[in-house]
Amino acid sequence: MNKWTSKSFNIIKGKGYLDKLFKIYPAIDKPRNLKVNEESKNLEKLYNKKKCEELIRELIR
Repeated sequence: MNKWTSKSFNIIKGKGYLDKLFKIYPAIDKPRNLKVNEESKNLEKLYNKKKCEELIRELIR
């Protein structure tokens, strides 16, 4: 195992790891407000046809 990986595991095993982590990176409870518009009807078709590349292009446009 890598020296730094080993050190990371030792820190994780220690007490209060998650508490320290949340002080550095607080969880923000923020609504995402995601909306699917009418233009995205194609998503289900692409998903069902297993056209992965086209599906990803549609998702990021």
